[in-house]
Amino acid sequence: SINDDYYVDFVVANAGTDTIGIFLNSGNGSLLDPIPVSVGENCQPRSVAVGFFDDNYDTDIAVACFRSN
Repeated sequence: SINDDYYVDFVVANAGTDTIGIFLNSGNGSLLDPIPVSVGENCQPRSVAVGFFDDNYDTDIAVACFRSN
């Protein structure tokens, strides 16, 4: 869960807009409109990974860029 509500959410890479889209679960079997998050100019994100990458137990999102670091 991205927002810690225990519902399954998902994240997509949007290479054409240099954003990722976060889709939160509404809790009733549907998804809310995507929340766009900029990942930097000329990133062209290709993939994302969601997990716990540090010691704070908050959900983290890693983005792999095609055109930049």
